Amino acid sequence: VRSSSEHAQSDQAYFIAYSGLERASYRYGAGTSCASLAETDIAAGNGKFDISAAAYRVSAATATVNNANSQTIAVSDTSGYAPLGRARIRTAAFGAIEEIHYSGKTANKFTGVTRGVAGTTAVAHAAAPVYQDLCLVRATGRVGNSVRVLERALHDANSMMVYAKMAGITTTPYYRLWDQSTAAWGAEAAANAPSANPIQQMVLKFARTRNEAILGTLSSTGALHIQIWDGFEWSTPTLVATSSTGASRAFDIAYETQNDRALIVYNTSTRNPGYQIWDGSTLSAEVLLSSAANLNATYPSPSGAGARQTWIALAAKPALNSNEIVMISTDTGDDVYGARWSGASWSDMDNDPTPVSWDTTTSNGTDREAVAVAYESVSGDALFVWADASNTFFKWRAWSGGAMSAPIGGTQVAFTGTATLGLWLRLASDLNSDQIMLGIQDAAADLRKYM
Repeated sequence: VRSSSEHAQSDQAYFIAYSGLERASYRYGAGTSCASLAETDIAAGNGKFDISAAAYRVSAATATVNNANSQTIAVSDTSGYAPLGRARIRTAAFGAIEEIHYSGKTANKFTGVTRGVAGTTAVAHAAAPVYQDLCLVRATGRVGNSVRVLERALHDANSMMVYAKMAGITTTPYYRLWDQSTAAWGAEAAANAPSANPIQQMVLKFARTRNEAILGTLSSTGALHIQIWDGFEWSTPTLVATSSTGASRAFDIAYETQNDRALIVYNTSTRNPGYQIWDGSTLSAEVLLSSAANLNATYPSPSGAGARQTWIALAAKPALNSNEIVMISTDTGDDVYGARWSGASWSDMDNDPTPVSWDTTTSNGTDREAVAVAYESVSGDALFVWADASNTFFKWRAWSGGAMSAPIGGTQVAFTGTATLGLWLRLASDLNSDQIMLGIQDAAADLRKYM
């Protein structure tokens, strides 16, 4: 009887310790520093758990391994590294990074190694530096006389900001990294200058499964460049297109959730938007949205010389098994239109054989972003919103995965208070519900919100 009771207590202590790991992981992901995760005597079920944590941020050792299959990696010195967890081995070349998991270490070796994790490739290394930036959490669960201890290595997910200085003059983008251990922004550093022309618009997006970011910069002459962050440095900028103007942002970037490829959509000189895909190593050739493989009809846009898209906004469906990305755009004719990327091709969500504009009277302009799109976090439905040129209301449509709501032109929602032209729109999704907040800045400098 006593043995059965203690076995039961031991099982409970295990799951209570696991609850401690989950609690620490959640708090760490929400921004709590590693040093502040420690807790004692937290009640759970029939027992309690304690949490302790230690941060490991080092780059002192160098690794030598002659093949890509070895489960033991010899290094100059493992002191200062976590007893288990993740590490990054980097050669001198851009992007030549291998991430590993290891389950143990000696004075000069990492043992129990899983090679090429987090989308990286296992390769041989010769005196390559080994980096580590993680928080090792230990949770101790207690029920009666039973004690169970579990550990988990939490990898830092640092934030980044990018910016240009002195509008109309700066040709170099600058960036800072957020250090979660100190809860402060790091020193300013310069990315690579895309061209000799001033930067007017920028978009920064992060991959989900790789330590990778993609930065798109649009110059005052309409040159769109991208450069890739590999966790340590920026790649040489690549020219994507030269058909936009810097006053508006006629491009956007979004990562597919499942395949984690970056989709880059932009205005072209043909008035038919183009797109390219970055898959983590290669940038694809340009393809037009209206082509034999995508929308069969010409992408809706105004007629006449010089007509083009002025603003493009993308949103990726948050479901882990989906590569869907939706887009809303406006053009010089004040038209608004949307399209859906399935992960393989574009389509018209209205199932119309001849795609037409959703609206022809938006409050469009080269110096304002009067469109927005976002996904509901639970249902996975997409919401499209745009401001109307009548200065009394905004319009919206919703995509539920199989049908679009409302007729062409959308549903009207009247502004409250003094009616004035809506200029800038932003949507933000609640992570735990289907609520989305819309913020509108109007021509009278008022800020309005709607749910």
